[in-house]
Amino acid sequence: MKKSQIKRRRQVARKEALKSAPVVSVVIISYNRIDKLKEALTALREQYFRDFEVIVVDNNSHDGSPRLIEEEFPEVKLTKLPNNIGIAARNRGIEISRGEFVVLMDDDAVLENDWIEKAVQHFNNEPSLGVLASKVLNYYSREIWGWVYGVDVNTHADKQFEVFTFVACAAAIRKSALNAAGLFSEELFIYWDEDDLSIRIMDSGYTLRYHPDLVAYHKVPVNQNAARRTRRKYYHARNAIWYYWKYYPVWVATLVSAFSIPYNLGRSFQYHCFWSTLKGLLDATWGMPGILKKRKPVSKETWQKAASPKVKRLLRI
Repeated sequence: MKKSQIKRRRQVARKEALKSAPVVSVVIISYNRIDKLKEALTALREQYFRDFEVIVVDNNSHDGSPRLIEEEFPEVKLTKLPNNIGIAARNRGIEISRGEFVVLMDDDAVLENDWIEKAVQHFNNEPSLGVLASKVLNYYSREIWGWVYGVDVNTHADKQFEVFTFVACAAAIRKSALNAAGLFSEELFIYWDEDDLSIRIMDSGYTLRYHPDLVAYHKVPVNQNAARRTRRKYYHARNAIWYYWKYYPVWVATLVSAFSIPYNLGRSFQYHCFWSTLKGLLDATWGMPGILKKRKPVSKETWQKAASPKVKRLLRI
């Protein structure tokens, strides 16, 4: 297809999209996963609910992903970033979104065809609902993936219940909740970003709820390579400490930090990630002056609700 034809198709698609603000904005961040991105975008075309826009923020991919969108998905709003800025890319998408509700997706996730339709229904039925967490299944095994809710997956996977966080590979947020609480904390880059945003949304008076009828499939890597595991342990070690010092009482943040340092270092031997974990803990310390400048403690009710079961046991609450 000629460049002039691609340009005309995009102009027509944009003109149609700008006629009226959509109810939903789907924001996808992408980085070098062209085949998975193509399936995610293709599946969105099959959604029963049609009043939505799609925004892809590309974190400087080098695999042809931007060109794929320009040639095969002219209806998509594409933002190309000069560098990989991690989860901050979600903010770039949210900032240009026009929907009342924002659906967050990773480029390796696929939504069931009724996902957006049911999400809109849930938001309309519960005005105080700020975040919708969905049932995420491993794309390949169809087993539950990313269960972060602190309750038994065997008894709760098919129940609707209030949660304290969500999995951003397939979730939805009311735009007014984002306006009240702010966007994702960009200094985190990756991991703990959902918890960081969730506690602010809760403190703004909104509810987070898991709905099992919202089903998504995540293409989880079959084998996690050493580099990926090392990165994960680094950011988990660093960002967890920053999270508690930003929002919890000083005594809680101190106690959790004192516990997490030996805990994380001990577990690092099991996963052969000692040095990356240690670096994460050291960087958490060195970055603390900047984090303390952003410190905004939430209410006691909020932090006690947001605390994980492990932290609640530590604090005996």
